[in-house]
Amino acid sequence: MIDLIGYRKFGHNELDAPAFTQPLMYKQVSKMTPVIKKYEKELIEDGVLTQDEWNNMKNNIKDRLNDAYVKSKDYKYDLEDWMTKEWEEIKKPERHGLDKDTGISVDHLK
Repeated sequence: MIDLIGYRKFGHNELDAPAFTQPLMYKQVSKMTPVIKKYEKELIEDGVLTQDEWNNMKNNIKDRLNDAYVKSKDYKYDLEDWMTKEWEEIKKPERHGLDKDTGISVDHLK
């Protein structure tokens, strides 16, 4: 058994302020070092990357994400691209093994 407490530092979505519903937990979360900072420190201390290599990698990723974001503003979607045979296949429950008998009748669930 795994007892796991998960959280998102900034809540469940853009409108959610998690400190309203979980004030004690998020008080502790706000004191924590972000995982990315811990990972950065470990990689540099272990000699896997230099600080310059880390910074270059991080900046490269940010640049690529920003470029994609800018390009997305002018992208024209074609609805036909989303109506292909491959998407139809996804809708089939038997493809995902969802047609299996779970042992509980629908009447029992209702």
